[in-house]
Amino acid sequence: MVTCPKSQSERMGWSTKNAAVLMPSAKPELLSAEIHPTAVLGRNVQIGVGTSIMAHVVIGDDVCIGAHVTVFPGCYIGEGTVIGERTVLKPCVVVRERTQIGHDVMVDSGAVIGSDGFGFAPNKETGKIEKIPQVGFVVVKDGAHIGANATLDRATLGKTIVGENTIVGDLAQIAHNAVLGDETLVEPQVGICGSTCIGSRVEIGRRAGIVGHLKVEDGAKIQAGSGITKDVSSGSVIGGWPSVPLKELEERETLQNQLPELFKRVQSLEKRLS
Repeated sequence: MVTCPKSQSERMGWSTKNAAVLMPSAKPELLSAEIHPTAVLGRNVQIGVGTSIMAHVVIGDDVCIGAHVTVFPGCYIGEGTVIGERTVLKPCVVVRERTQIGHDVMVDSGAVIGSDGFGFAPNKETGKIEKIPQVGFVVVKDGAHIGANATLDRATLGKTIVGENTIVGDLAQIAHNAVLGDETLVEPQVGICGSTCIGSRVEIGRRAGIVGHLKVEDGAKIQAGSGITKDVSSGSVIGGWPSVPLKELEERETLQNQLPELFKRVQSLEKRLS
């Protein structure tokens, strides 16, 4: 038995003293995990005891996977990735290179963690749109849940972070360098643009959109379908497009419901005045 390289095990804060090094030449009877014969493992892959690697999984070089992890069929895990204990990757999850996933994380089918951030800019000389290299990575902390077909983009530089026990719903998109605090709830189809910082215990309703480089402070609540274009203070409840405090939004909706009657009254007054 050997340990993960120090630089990888320390950054995740977990020990792999019981992990076995799984090489293509290793004898099956010496492996401490259940590895399906169709799985493809790179060099220096380290897998903890009790871990299950199912059919047609592809694992890149220098990957560390903790104990009692389950990797369902068709998953891809890129080189240099670290995955903590008891984490589950459902079928067809893609984890790109150098991603860090903590303990007890659940990643549902089709999610992509660590894909390139949306980095494009026009070249002033040629007029063409050129791609900006995305060289950062993604950190998913302990107890997080990533929904089906959600996407978490790698940072341009540095990290994209999902906090402890945070839930990211199906089809949500977390852009490069975004940070989600602990115990935050991101409902399905939410879009969070790059470098936006979301606090802890924030609730973001279905299909809300948040533009880049904003701060949403701890405990804020964002109503479904909202468009967030300004910073949101701690404990605020906001909604609408563009977003306003919930009380103001309710007043607007009340007035909108009265518009047909107000229109009739205006028409009646115009007739009388004419």
